[in-house]
Amino acid sequence: MGRRAVGGSARLAGVAVGVGFPARLLYASSMRYVKVIDAARRVAVADRVGVAETPSSRRRGLLGTDALAEGEGLLLVPCRQVHTFGMRYPVDVVFLDGSHRVVRVAGSLKPWRLSPVVWRARAVLELPAGRTERTGITEGNLLEVISLPEG
Repeated sequence: MGRRAVGGSARLAGVAVGVGFPARLLYASSMRYVKVIDAARRVAVADRVGVAETPSSRRRGLLGTDALAEGEGLLLVPCRQVHTFGMRYPVDVVFLDGSHRVVRVAGSLKPWRLSPVVWRARAVLELPAGRTERTGITEGNLLEVISLPEG
């Protein structure tokens, strides 16, 4: 198809690529990646999170992907609402304020749905369905976003 798979880098926006993630479906010229942990409990929420901070990367989101593997995710910045129109699988949606504090969790948002608008949110973290429950992420948790090395 003449499209390039996403390369790695990190900051705060993009599409996740990792073990089991269909890299051939992700098309971008550059991508940054981060790790997200619960700041108080030091629990890894996601080991490899793509950061989508451009209009085109936020618009594309996870569309065209078959699944998110455990430990993967997508951080959309800025963002106050997401949809799963055209998605093939459910995702956990974590709304974060400007300090990366969780202001709302929408667990297992099914395909072809619209999340609520969360006005206090400045970013949204999309994770595999059930990940928030498995890692104990709830409203009020402070998350730490750690840049991963490029490459």
